Amino acid sequence: MYFSYSIIGKLQLIINVIKNDYSLLNSSAAKLSIKLEEANSELGGVISIKKGKINYQNNNPVPGMVDRFTYVLEESSNACNESSIGDVSIFFIPPVEETKLGGIRGKTRLREGEYVVSVNNATVTIIETGQSVMSGRGDTEINGYFEFLNLPYATYSITATYGRGVSEPVLVVVDGTNFPVILEVPVWHYWGVVNDKGWITRVVESTGLSKEKAKGKLESILKEHRENQLEVAIKASKSESVKASAAYKLAQKFITESVAFKDDSVETLAEEYADLSTKLIGAIEKAAAEDQQHYLDLLKSASFAYMDRLYFTEEGSLNPEKEREIKIISKNIKKAGMDITIVKEEWGGKLRDDLKLTSVATVMTKLQ
Repeated sequence: MYFSYSIIGKLQLIINVIKNDYSLLNSSAAKLSIKLEEANSELGGVISIKKGKINYQNNNPVPGMVDRFTYVLEESSNACNESSIGDVSIFFIPPVEETKLGGIRGKTRLREGEYVVSVNNATVTIIETGQSVMSGRGDTEINGYFEFLNLPYATYSITATYGRGVSEPVLVVVDGTNFPVILEVPVWHYWGVVNDKGWITRVVESTGLSKEKAKGKLESILKEHRENQLEVAIKASKSESVKASAAYKLAQKFITESVAFKDDSVETLAEEYADLSTKLIGAIEKAAAEDQQHYLDLLKSASFAYMDRLYFTEEGSLNPEKEREIKIISKNIKKAGMDITIVKEEWGGKLRDDLKLTSVATVMTKLQ
């Protein structure tokens, strides 16, 4: 006789032995009785007999174990006296636990020193499962929000990639608490593109410096560009009216994506810069006096970021597409009332003089 039970807590079982082991037809002609040789089962269950039924109780069943005991069924009649031994096995099946599910929610941000800003379209990945989502997808606000749903309770490692920067892995325990996770991606430092395009070799050839010194000089100038561009966004954000404007939000997004070297085509960059410059020039014309300088600086900073992207992601030679964009940059700077001679020296002076890059001088002549 076999019984299987999914166990949670104690088990009490009543076995109708006579009904199970002997037909009612035969039992009417014979006297049946049940006896136990032991009062306890192999695993310590308590056994007793009452009204032809075996009562079994185990207060501490162990999931995965099998308990056993035997009984004797005796039959007596005028014709014969017989007995037989019955075996009972009780399987304690571990209960099937329902899989608990939770989620991971958080935000992605870009960091460069004190400059911290939420960014959309960062790729957030769970290392263990390979699942990925894009932060802020479809959101009109730049909030960097992301979430993973229906994750089994466990510990996961997640990272975020934005442009060419990758955050440090963050361990997240999914247990239903849903604490928000902040993933900060460091600003990428231009080196992949610069090395890929052979700029260090060019600086070595133009200056006669060692490779290490050429690399240090180039990085120093690019770092200065990057920090200056981000600093403008930080200062502008301190004006509540500027920070709330559509022009500022576009400028912040454009500058942030540029310094992170987010991989966009020249066509995409051209469209974004055209939209941005139109809004910034409009804001300059309408802004109160105390805010005008912020918008002017944002336009100059965005233009510098665009120049860096055009120059350092290309081979340095001027193609028609690049020439057209440089002329558009020049036109916008002059339309905003800035001195183009001063502006182009701010962008390219050190690249030309310290690194002796003749291609920079050629580009600067187009900014007129």
